[in-house]
Amino acid sequence: GGRVKVEFGDATTAADPSDAHAIGHSFPLTYGKPLIHLSPVNDKTDIEDFPAIRVGVVFSGRQSPGGHNVVWGLHDAIKSHNSKSTLLGFVGGTEGLFAQKTLEITDDILTTYRNQGGYDLLGRTKDQIRTTPQVNAALASCQALNLDGLVIIGGVTSNTDAAQ
Repeated sequence: GGRVKVEFGDATTAADPSDAHAIGHSFPLTYGKPLIHLSPVNDKTDIEDFPAIRVGVVFSGRQSPGGHNVVWGLHDAIKSHNSKSTLLGFVGGTEGLFAQKTLEITDDILTTYRNQGGYDLLGRTKDQIRTTPQVNAALASCQALNLDGLVIIGGVTSNTDAAQ
């Protein structure tokens, strides 16, 4: 994992301008925001050192291929920028997220799951993070655990919920 530089581009737009209001209403946190471009940086003096971060990861919804590899890549990415960064997995899917049941993801733990299909590492539930109480419970967990970010791994419905 090399270092990257974040560059902000133009704001997202709708292919059909008449859809802009509906898209903005459905995706208020992402629509109209600038696109982000990640560029490799060879010279470490081009960017400042990254602070350690705490990121949570949860499997949500139905099984999706590559879930363990997403966790692996996320772990490697945050550790490459600061070895003191922490990746917390929520055990038991969204129920584990709401209950703050975590497992710190380490190299030793990942060794068994690299390139393995399924969601065996953390487990999953069919629950979603869609209703106001669910969103509030997820937010409360993230705040209580001092997370800088939450990655939701799942299928189409989970990704749509995360974008909203």
